[in-house]
Amino acid sequence: MSLPRRKNTVIVGGGTVGTTPAYFLTRNTSYDPAVGPIVLVEAAGIAAGSSGKGGGFIASWATPHCIAPLSFKLHNDLAREHDGEKCQGFRAVHATETEIKVKEFDTN
Repeated sequence: MSLPRRKNTVIVGGGTVGTTPAYFLTRNTSYDPAVGPIVLVEAAGIAAGSSGKGGGFIASWATPHCIAPLSFKLHNDLAREHDGEKCQGFRAVHATETEIKVKEFDTN
C-alpha cells in the first residue's frame, strides 16, 4: 500500500470569506492534517480588516431565498457550539421594514 499523496490547501485572507472554508474543511471527515495542512495567508491578522464582502448580518430577504433558512440555522448552530453569545456577542434580533408615505401639509 502506498502512502497518500501530500496535498496542501492555501487560503488567502483571514476574514469571514477566508476563515469560513478553512473552518469547514477541517471539520470534514476526510480531512487529515498529516496528508496536507490548510494554510491561511493573511497580511495583517485574523479578522483585522474588512473586505466589504462579509456584512455581518443575515436576513430572510437575502437571495437566493432558499439559502436564508439554512444560513439562520447554521449561524445559530455555530453560536451554540462556540459560545457565540459570550465570546462574540452573537444575538438574534428581529427587524422589520416598512414603507410609509408622508403627506405634505401647510403649517401656516
